[in-house]
Amino acid sequence: MSDYEKEIADANSAIAFNPNDAKAYANRGQAYYWLSQYDSAISDLNRAIELNPNDDNAYLYRGQTYFELRQYDTAISDLSRAIELNPNNSNAYCARGNIYGGLKQIDAAISDLSHTIELNPNNSSAYLVRGNIYGALKQENAAISDLSRAIELNPNNDLIFDIRGKAYYRLEQYDSAISDFSKAIALNPNNDSYYFLRGLAYRKKNQYDSAIIDFNRAIALKSNDIVYYGERGFSYFRLEQYEAAISDFSKVIENGSNDANDYYFRGDSYRRTSQWAPARADLEKALQLDPEHKGAKASLEVVMSLPEALKMLREMGL
Repeated sequence: MSDYEKEIADANSAIAFNPNDAKAYANRGQAYYWLSQYDSAISDLNRAIELNPNDDNAYLYRGQTYFELRQYDTAISDLSRAIELNPNNSNAYCARGNIYGGLKQIDAAISDLSHTIELNPNNSSAYLVRGNIYGALKQENAAISDLSRAIELNPNNDLIFDIRGKAYYRLEQYDSAISDFSKAIALNPNNDSYYFLRGLAYRKKNQYDSAIIDFNRAIALKSNDIVYYGERGFSYFRLEQYEAAISDFSKVIENGSNDANDYYFRGDSYRRTSQWAPARADLEKALQLDPEHKGAKASLEVVMSLPEALKMLREMGL
């Protein structure tokens, strides 16, 4: 029996003894919340509030439950009531700030999260959410400051390293980004996006072999993400592994890509392996999609100027 199941059993006994025990309903409602039994949680917390309308934590947990049910306005109403009853309830400020952030009400979110931190400087979630908001606002240094504090308080949360790694990446601090993505991977080795992001950082450092290793791992974990194939294809292209690049860009194109770059890189890979007909077709398609694509123009000019290419194209009636 888990701790929450034991708490439910204890509350059942208390309610059987006293059907008007507000605390028992509140405790059982909180246990149901943590067990993700949200309808039962709402029912018990309703009863707890009915019996004791001044219980700020009952409003807190009912608000958090409504959040999980995506009833955001109702959740905010409950959390606001919890704050009215207890202006020092830091968890209510944090929960409401998180909702405001999700609703893109940025000023309200930062205000609530900052107030959370004033009340409880050790609330790692408040630093995490506020740091994430700062990152979305491109305030990278503020984001890194908050996320670093969140890591100090909770060093085993892979998500914090992920978000801070992205901030470092946007600042072009790729070594720091790689370090953070590596820590995220160590904590959660089955998250495909962490490998992909680290691969991008390696690619920015022109470390294409390392990038490909990470893209391979990302694809092994999530083989239907076409973006991964495109990035791996680019890395193969840079390493002059043109057949591998052709294979990857073909997967991207077969999936419906209308990006001129995908056709350009496959077309140029065909050109570099003397596959003139598909090279011409891809490069012309790239220019159809982007008539100003300099790489496609240059590569097609090469194809159309080489005697051996022209001879083969004429023989094929192209």
